[in-house]
Amino acid sequence: MISFITSAPLTLNPFPPKGAREVIAPQSIPDPLGEGCPKDRKGAASNNLDFCKWLIHKEIIMKRAVVNLLLLFVFFCGSADAEWFRGNTHTHTNLSDGDSSPETVVQWYKDHGYNFVVITDHNIDADVSKLNAAFSTKGDLFLVIPGNEISCKSEGKPVHLTALQVVKPLQPFNEATITGTIRKNIDEIQSAGAVAVVAHPNFQWAFGAKELDAAGNVKLMEVWNSHPIVNNAGGGGKPGTEEIWDALLSKGKHIWGVASDDTHALKDFSPHHANPGRGWVMVKCDRLAPEDIMSALERGDFYFSTGVELEKIEFDGKTFRVHVKRSEQALYTVEFIGKGGSVLSRVGSWGALYHIKGNEGYVRARITDSKGFRAWTQPFFTK
Repeated sequence: MISFITSAPLTLNPFPPKGAREVIAPQSIPDPLGEGCPKDRKGAASNNLDFCKWLIHKEIIMKRAVVNLLLLFVFFCGSADAEWFRGNTHTHTNLSDGDSSPETVVQWYKDHGYNFVVITDHNIDADVSKLNAAFSTKGDLFLVIPGNEISCKSEGKPVHLTALQVVKPLQPFNEATITGTIRKNIDEIQSAGAVAVVAHPNFQWAFGAKELDAAGNVKLMEVWNSHPIVNNAGGGGKPGTEEIWDALLSKGKHIWGVASDDTHALKDFSPHHANPGRGWVMVKCDRLAPEDIMSALERGDFYFSTGVELEKIEFDGKTFRVHVKRSEQALYTVEFIGKGGSVLSRVGSWGALYHIKGNEGYVRARITDSKGFRAWTQPFFTK
């Protein structure tokens, strides 16, 4: 197992980067000398030939271990130069229904320790060139990414998707069905070179796992949206968004979860307003650049949080380990979750280990602190 502990949160990507060649670890290396090497050095010393066999055999074993170690490093750790960047993927300004100017919104995120923010006003392709010129300088980098919340209606329900890194004009498509609307707009977003995230499925109880599964092209969805009226927890027999996510994962869908602010209000902070700083992603990539951020999101190289920071995540195919960056006076519960949303293990600690059995379908971790804040890892698929 490879592990690193750094001052910044750290995770391991469950899948190789998009387009990477598959690397197969050697299953066995034949012993060219056949059998008969003694089990210990004392026995080997009694026979020079056997002793030479023993030394060569030991060298082969060590080389095999080194090769496997290097393969694990390449497969699970990615670039040694990768850094962690905090960002919000769903942000409104007064160009649509937010209460503050783009400059005021960007300033808030920069002042509060974020590395990037995506401006996603409703059906408006954001022009962020002046914002990047104003807020990002050499030695003080901050990234403003152009986005658009594609806001549609179908079957009398709102169907919204955030488009990230919008470089070509986009428009909403209102199809006859919710499934058709989701599918069509994701296709259009991806064809334009942007990344599509399904926004707040439970807003006005619009749609669930059935429609998202049938769409067939969903890659990212908001599991947590911080707006107070989007019904993350479900209710009245309706599943919460995390339950919807588990239903899709249980069908073998490789869909990454996202947390976002859905920021609208900076002038009045209260539980009844969509304020900033309540949900974000921690993205692992080599540079603070739009293409690097988008690639990391697409390959699932990030975790998402409402307040809990992770120090380390390890997965080697056999074990799954999580360590929390501890906060003063907070206590933590780590839950490992598998197919059907079943809790496979629950540990009351800032660190936890789960042994993979192979029949879980997938395993993900949810960490909750004593203040009610959470972090979620992406799923590792066991089949």
